[in-house]
Amino acid sequence: MSERFSGAFWIICGASLLNRATTFVYPLLAFYLANSLGWPAFRIGLTLSAMGAGAVVGALVGGFATDFLGASRTLFLGQIGNAAAMLALGLVTTPYAIVGAAAVLGFTNSMGRPALNTLVAAIVRPAARTRAYSLVYWSANVGFAVAPVLGGVLSGVGWFLVFAVNCAALVVVGLVLVLTVRPPREQPAEPGGRSGTRPRGSLIGVLRRDGRLPVLVVGTFILSCLFTQSTSTLPTALAADGFPPASYGLALSVNGVVIVLLQLPLTRVLERVDPAVSLVMAALLLGVGFGATAFAHDTVQVALCVAVWTLGEMLGLPVAATAVTNLAPAGMRGRYHGLYTLSMGAAGSVAPALGGAVLQGYGSALWFWCLALGCVGGVLFFFLRGRLGESAPEPEPAGSDARGHAEG
Repeated sequence: MSERFSGAFWIICGASLLNRATTFVYPLLAFYLANSLGWPAFRIGLTLSAMGAGAVVGALVGGFATDFLGASRTLFLGQIGNAAAMLALGLVTTPYAIVGAAAVLGFTNSMGRPALNTLVAAIVRPAARTRAYSLVYWSANVGFAVAPVLGGVLSGVGWFLVFAVNCAALVVVGLVLVLTVRPPREQPAEPGGRSGTRPRGSLIGVLRRDGRLPVLVVGTFILSCLFTQSTSTLPTALAADGFPPASYGLALSVNGVVIVLLQLPLTRVLERVDPAVSLVMAALLLGVGFGATAFAHDTVQVALCVAVWTLGEMLGLPVAATAVTNLAPAGMRGRYHGLYTLSMGAAGSVAPALGGAVLQGYGSALWFWCLALGCVGGVLFFFLRGRLGESAPEPEPAGSDARGHAEG
């Protein structure tokens, strides 16, 4: 790995590490609602689905804002809004207020994701993007390896402390990024003659002529539906089986540990393998990992299941982000990543409520449905073999999308 990244890129990696090291609320929210408020599984699923619905809207708004306001500004707005929603969620107590705060939390969290992916693409050469996204992903998971455990400890002191510390960290990271990281005003041309200026064309027009992104988005939706179970139905099921929050946090921390140990070596392989093949393996491993949860009855067995679906996560997320960036026409990266992030938000909206309903009505049968869904995702990605390395078509001129772009 001879690529030398800029100082701005390493700031992004450090900010991602801090952000995830203090991400307590997302993995523990279901436990908070179940143990502290005594909510049933279906109501918890609806709350998490409201957060996912907010994320769907936030992804679209964040994608357009990234292309028209700039990645740094959009990311800052998302961080500060997320901090405010986080604090509100820790203060309110009525069901409607909690659901509303969760929806805003999902909106603001999702709003910054297209901006972050676009920011990385703007400061890294195309040939190094898979490595770059893997490094950002790795940095985030160095933090996530300790976040659930630390969050579990803080929850023992008081649940509001979990929300308050998470809120403060979001503000700090937002300030660091907006003050220190700026993408170039115009990107150099990429292979195929594409420049970094904003195209005069509509997103719908591009998608009509290039069907790869819709397939990739649907496949990512399936992967995200599976992964969402880790913070929705999995903690709910473990709580029903008598697992304390600390045990769930310990098992989930295996996710971060496995990524920290294996993601960087795995990147060497990912750069030489067809992206679609990596995504097929990702879907199958996620399905098998969650499917095996039906047979896990102690913390060690749950941790082993986490390790399996973590391998699928490692194969899927950096490769999918790189594929979306490479498919995007000039100046539309924010909107492309907005659609990509939307698939995750849509999964966050549908999967918790549906998973909660299945868990409440049919118990461990939920995990066999996860296995089947992973197989469906694998088949879908199989049809993208050899098609994710081609550049996107240029959009047709359309005055409605023409706007200057510069970050000052």
